[in-house]
Amino acid sequence: MRKQALLFCCAQVVLLCYAQIHKNRILVFLCLGLFLLHIAYTCIHNYELPVLLFYLPWTALLRFSPDSISFYTLALLMVGCIEIVKNKFQLKNYYVSIALVIAVLSLLAKIISGYRLTNSYLMFLAMLVLFPMLDFENRGYDFYWLTVSFASGIIIAALTAERFAGYPNIAQYIKVDSYLSITRRCGFYGDPNFYTAHITAAIAGCLVLVADGQRRARTAVLLVLAAVLVYCGFLSGSKSFFLIWVFLMILWVIEICQTKGKLTRKAALILGLLVFLVYVASSSLFRDKINVILTRFSWADNASELTTGRTDLWKIYLTAIFDSPRLLLLGQGFTNVLIAPKASHNTLIQLVYQFGIFGGTLLVAWQWGLYREIIGRQRLADVKAIRTAMLVAGAVLPWIALDILFFDELFLIPAYVYIGIQELCSKHKSI
Repeated sequence: MRKQALLFCCAQVVLLCYAQIHKNRILVFLCLGLFLLHIAYTCIHNYELPVLLFYLPWTALLRFSPDSISFYTLALLMVGCIEIVKNKFQLKNYYVSIALVIAVLSLLAKIISGYRLTNSYLMFLAMLVLFPMLDFENRGYDFYWLTVSFASGIIIAALTAERFAGYPNIAQYIKVDSYLSITRRCGFYGDPNFYTAHITAAIAGCLVLVADGQRRARTAVLLVLAAVLVYCGFLSGSKSFFLIWVFLMILWVIEICQTKGKLTRKAALILGLLVFLVYVASSSLFRDKINVILTRFSWADNASELTTGRTDLWKIYLTAIFDSPRLLLLGQGFTNVLIAPKASHNTLIQLVYQFGIFGGTLLVAWQWGLYREIIGRQRLADVKAIRTAMLVAGAVLPWIALDILFFDELFLIPAYVYIGIQELCSKHKSI
């Protein structure tokens, strides 16, 4: 079923690209309908998360027009509703309570500031209740197939967006930043850093699984996926991607060296990495991409330029928060109001800015509840420190430079990481 689901996803997005390129409204409608039916089918059969991860990089293309609602959003709501029915309409009180308190606090913030209710706000509150209904602890997801599905979706989206960027109809969904000698691509996502946040999370998953000692065939698949993901990451010209990728490589080598196992396997993996790095440094395929990143680093003479103005934004938002008791305590009530006039580009700052200290603490408690539900009551000794650090670094470090609160990644990426940690803990316990 796993392979069939993945093959169906691949065929469906190829058909969707064709429909969008030719602006065939009937075919687009058919593709979006098939997408919803496929999600519903996999949800009924307890296999929706790999499919949702595959389609995550395709969110922007899963719509009738660039300014219409994404069917990915509808799919998430549909999955939650199906799970409620499967659970005989019994909700999880812990998450419902948190959602209700956040709703009260955020509505109070909106009333004080005179903000209106929006669809994104209602969707967010609904997801706080619906997403935990996926019943992760009883799913028994295979982290390998989660990673393969996620990586495959990213790679196909990145390569097709690069290939079809010149077609007018589909170009509306593709953003290419070009200035001076710089060209930055981001698949079907509107921001290169959001695009690379997917990539670093998937690379971390691949590397952790390789370090965990998969079968030869699986190891080969994971290494190939990781290599292609690196290429996709270089397409973005993202400095943060490059730094996180280097950090992941260092952690991976350390983990390979200290893990028990055959010396020949360790040597082969490290030698393979060295060969790949030499290829990246010398290949014409990567040369232009590396020059873009090096050029962007060369323009940075201070912290503000290195972070592309993010440190200045952080200061502006932090000043606004601490100068306003209302913002500090209640926030903006999950309202898309900008100060700079740019977003804060930092999820922690945005957490306080949108929900205040009280609401922000509740959202952290919500994530902690999901973590405990998926991980279970594992002992600290069961947690593989470096592998867990790799998963967290690949998935969460990009959030330092991103506002993730208004996006579906806030729910899906942590769940992906928690399942990876849970699998590592379970294997360690059984050894």
